[in-house]
Amino acid sequence: MPNQLKEGTSRVSYVESNEVHYALKIMAAYKSVSISALMRQATEQYLEKEDPSGVFLEQAKKSLTMQSDSPRERAKDGMDPKIIELAKVLHKKLSK
Repeated sequence: MPNQLKEGTSRVSYVESNEVHYALKIMAAYKSVSISALMRQATEQYLEKEDPSGVFLEQAKKSLTMQSDSPRERAKDGMDPKIIELAKVLHKKLSK
């Protein structure tokens, strides 16, 4: 069905400059893929570069398994205190 997300995916939106957006349109056409495909690839490469150990992705997976399936329930939930603490620890470790 059109505009239906695959299970395990989320819609992401961000603002980009007109020049960068147009450059991405050209690159996407050149590579015969969508801009979304380019962004997914870039995001994956960024995670690999910034987090070679995979700890952020591992913690995200753990956090997602603890979330409710209900969007309303998730909206009520605050950030998991364990995740916030982990982010602080990782920030200290990675900023050295």
